[in-house]
Order: sequence, then C-alpha cells, then structure tokens
Amino acid sequence: MGANRREPLSEKWRERIQTGVLLDRLQKHAFGEIEMTAAQVKSAEVVLRKTIPDLKAIEHSGGVDIRTETDAQILARIKTNAAAAGLDASAIADVTDVQGDA
Repeated sequence: MGANRREPLSEKWRERIQTGVLLDRLQKHAFGEIEMTAAQVKSAEVVLRKTIPDLKAIEHSGGVDIRTETDAQILARIKTNAAAAGLDASAIADVTDVQGDA
C-alpha cells in the first residue's frame, strides 16, 4: 500500500479552521459550557479582527431612485413584460382593488 501523502493546507484554509475553532470556543464560553480567561477572550478577539471583516455601518451619499406607479401602471408593465417574454398576457387578471379591507 502506498504511503499516506497529504498536501499541506494552504494558509487560507489554516485561517478558516483557526477562525472556526475560535468562534466555537467563544460561543461555548458565552453559553457557559467552558471557561476562558479574560486574556484568552481578548486574544481570540484580536485574531478574529484580523480574519473576519468588521460589519460597520456605512453612510449612503448618493441619491435614491424611487418609482411611484399606480396599480394600473404596474399591471400594464407586467403585461408588457409577459408579452415580450412570449407569455399569454390575457391570462393576467386586471386588478382594480389591491388594498382590500384595511
């Protein structure tokens, strides 16, 4: 039988595994399943900050294009798109009251 030859893990995979292990240990610590010292928690935090991007709030500085269409305009656009796609647009029912009872 041949020798068991394993390719060495790439650095990217090592980081993923390490990150997963750290997240697992921190979660277990948070749920009281294991004990960690403050130094261990801080060390894990430092490593995670280097491997997982922070999800910080961003500010939108551009404009926002909001279309306001009537129900009839939306229905007409749906029928036009259906016909362009080769569908039978007559199968689409006319909707006169989409709001119902409020």
